[in-house]
Amino acid sequence: MADNILSEITASLEAVRRRETFDIYEESVLVSGKDGSGLYTKVFRPEKCGNFPVLFQRSCYEEQQPVLDRISMELAARGYAAGYQFCRGVGKSQGKWEPFVHEREDGRMLIKWLTDQPWCGDIGLFGLSYLGFALWMLAEDLPKKVKTMAISHAGSDRYDAMYRNGMFRHDVYTEWARRNAGGKMQGSYPDCCNYKPFISVSKDLWGNDLSWFRDWCIHCRKDDAYWTEGTWGQLYVAPEKIQVPVCLTGGWYDHHLSGILGAYNRLPEKVRENSLLLVGPWNHDLKPCVDAYDLPDAEIAGPQAYAQVLRWMDMQLKGIGKKEKGVMLYEIGGGQWLHYASMPEPEHREVYYLTSERKLSRIWEPTEQCLTYRYDPAFPLKLTGGESLLYTEERSRGRRLQPEAANEGQMLIFRSGILENSLRLGGKIRVHLTVKTTAEDTAFGIRLLEEKKNGEIFNIRGDIMSISHSNMTNGKQAYRQGEETVLELETWPVFWRFSVGSRLRLEIRSSMFPEYHQHANTIEPWALAEEMKTAEQTVITGAGSRIELPVLEGCEAPASKNK
Repeated sequence: MADNILSEITASLEAVRRRETFDIYEESVLVSGKDGSGLYTKVFRPEKCGNFPVLFQRSCYEEQQPVLDRISMELAARGYAAGYQFCRGVGKSQGKWEPFVHEREDGRMLIKWLTDQPWCGDIGLFGLSYLGFALWMLAEDLPKKVKTMAISHAGSDRYDAMYRNGMFRHDVYTEWARRNAGGKMQGSYPDCCNYKPFISVSKDLWGNDLSWFRDWCIHCRKDDAYWTEGTWGQLYVAPEKIQVPVCLTGGWYDHHLSGILGAYNRLPEKVRENSLLLVGPWNHDLKPCVDAYDLPDAEIAGPQAYAQVLRWMDMQLKGIGKKEKGVMLYEIGGGQWLHYASMPEPEHREVYYLTSERKLSRIWEPTEQCLTYRYDPAFPLKLTGGESLLYTEERSRGRRLQPEAANEGQMLIFRSGILENSLRLGGKIRVHLTVKTTAEDTAFGIRLLEEKKNGEIFNIRGDIMSISHSNMTNGKQAYRQGEETVLELETWPVFWRFSVGSRLRLEIRSSMFPEYHQHANTIEPWALAEEMKTAEQTVITGAGSRIELPVLEGCEAPASKNK
């Protein structure tokens, strides 16, 4: 682990509150899991006698041990008993590593062990990503000593994190599975995404036949029992069962954004009234990822959200600092944090119609016209920038300057006139498309971008949908090649201010690789398809095809700078 990351963690915590002591006692023990397997657990605490508020997390990433040691030591130096436990089969923990399977029972055994220690006071639990998932699984029936949790970039809707309208998120879960396969690897990412049939990729290329990964690939509909029952069903309802205040941290360009917002909305009302939702201009690594706009105060959460964890835990367990609750959102383009009592709703929707001249117009054009492009899944258009990219190089994740590339015939582009006034968006962008295709099934995707006065173009939000998913979701019959159908796409929320002099730019395309899988243009389940076909895609203007923007007129007061 790079020394500069450890130094950044130390500096971010020092900015919140200085150390109280440098005399730290540490110990490592094996704590029994649900079947008696010894799970490696490490504790740091002040050497002085007495009990202390406890901060703990559970991790499946052995390579993060230097970071886990550093954050635990720094928290101990501020008067906490702090530490971590490795999940079964990870590092020095005994047992077999099976992602997402044992965290509920093993986590409960850890909390029981903690509460039995003579130095254990009130407990706060925290974690990011998989470590946050491990906390959601403990939300029900927490013992009285657990007073709060801080969960970062870990939503409670696994389907929405893994799929979008039937389209699988390759750049998150294919590469995560490959890195956690535990076998002898062949091939590399993203080349392995092209393997056919994809359902066999773990067995044929990764050295292990991962049943859990095959399950992810086979169950591509949200109403499938795989997502509504068992572990994922428990995860979805976890926010409804929690009875302690929580701090939820999300990023506008993190693949768990939808899940973290949904979790906040499903908290019991009395819990939500004392909880905090914080959403910043970050990718999954909590790093600012927005080109073109300045982002003052954007790094208040600190590396891996540890500074935010310390602020929240100090307030909840020690009574230090200003009590924070409600919703804090970072406005990109406005360069400020804004504080709301609850998630803001758009005050109205501004509609732009798609015209035959490839413009975005406030005036509806009644004459229908077909505009076409060609989609060949064997040669996918690669994205620069996106809201749910994880393993793509960092400079291509988030809101990024778009390259000058000739994509003639592979997408449709619509542009608005010049914006004479600043335009503030707050909420989900809706796009209604009347389409048809020569394929038996296919995908249509959209991207809203900002085209600056100097000609530079930056992505803002995107969405994608397979026709078969749309038809089944809306109770329609199976799609017939060549027939018109209406797709209703709705992006994740955005909190954005367009510059005066910019233009809106809407792309319609069928490839958003590697963020999503390449639709093969066949009716087969995507992971079972062995062949790909080329399709002619048609968008019909004048038939209700339009984009609806969620407009905010005013805003709440800026959040405190001491955040």
